Amino acid sequence: MSGQEQGGAERAYAAGPAPQGPQPMPSAGWQAPPAGARHGSGLRPVLLGCLIAFFAGFAVVMLLIVAFVFAIFGSVIGGAGYGGVVERNVRIQELTISGNPGEPKIAVIPIHGVLLPGGSLFSADPALVLKAMLDAAREDKKVESVILRVDSPGGGITTSDVMHKAIMDFRKQSGKKVVVLMEDTAASGAYYVSCAAEHIMAHPTTVTGSIGVVMPLFDASGLLKKIGVADRAVKSGEFKEIGSPFAERTPEEWAKEKQILDNIVGQMYEQFVRVVSDGRKLPADVVRKLADGRIYTAEDALKENLIDSVGYEEDAVNTAKQMAGLTGAHVVEYSRVRSLTEMLLMASRAPNVTVRLGAVSSSIGDAYGAAEGGLPLQGGERFLYLWLPPAAAPVQ
Repeated sequence: MSGQEQGGAERAYAAGPAPQGPQPMPSAGWQAPPAGARHGSGLRPVLLGCLIAFFAGFAVVMLLIVAFVFAIFGSVIGGAGYGGVVERNVRIQELTISGNPGEPKIAVIPIHGVLLPGGSLFSADPALVLKAMLDAAREDKKVESVILRVDSPGGGITTSDVMHKAIMDFRKQSGKKVVVLMEDTAASGAYYVSCAAEHIMAHPTTVTGSIGVVMPLFDASGLLKKIGVADRAVKSGEFKEIGSPFAERTPEEWAKEKQILDNIVGQMYEQFVRVVSDGRKLPADVVRKLADGRIYTAEDALKENLIDSVGYEEDAVNTAKQMAGLTGAHVVEYSRVRSLTEMLLMASRAPNVTVRLGAVSSSIGDAYGAAEGGLPLQGGERFLYLWLPPAAAPVQ
């Protein structure tokens, strides 16, 4: 046996029993394929599938981004008018609190947060939301009375007045009863709004009152002077910069400005006094003695006839039933349905805890639950029916 034949036999013996019968011999020009070549063709479909999945996923992500951008753009364009798209088309949802659906309804409407006009991608105009909820309660024939759940330090004088008028109009047009239930805070503008109700009930721990007007002002001219900055505003009249925190004034100039501002504050104050006097059936002179800006506990407010009773939510429901002549009631709560864009943007919003000169910090709105329909305060000097405790405006 030749050397090649002997080596082949040894290899065949090592691999196992030799196959029976004659075996075909490879041709003279045949060469063994390189290692791994037999499996190369199987990788191509896998790679092709991965590429297709990658590009498909990329296309889906891009479509979602484009849709999100268009949603934001549409909200901004729609919000160019007063209140914005969300406020012009307020969607209200109804949640059962207690009772059977077949019984007459008592609608609970929340009034939470700082009360200021406007609206944005993050929040809604409180006056427009309140009006939408009152409209829903008026149109629902099963609703016999309304409970306004108030938790607010107040806000702008105009927003407070618009909300007060909306409640008075609701009472006149529908004939349905309105009860206010004060929670933690129902001060200043929130008390102004509450005076439109037929019955005001406060929790035992409620803080209310703060009847008066405030216009926050700051004088930063001395600070600017120290860092070499001076106000060079061009104005058309002597008082065009009235209230500006940047303009340097002499004592005489400030006295003139203060006289003008005092006159405006006085008129807004008398408006507040009239609302309390009419709503609480109290003489104006009595209201003025109580309206020095101080806050009242529920017990003190009851003694001064600023509220009608002290109790809890079940007590407010019982009062609303008695006023409407009901023996049973289906108690429901209204809430505003937020848009997808609003929820996404609110989730990514960082809280602001700074105080800006010439404005009130937006952290005040956050501190009083702006997420529940309230609004952060907006920049610029304004007259406010607002209780502004120092703890609500942390400085960073």
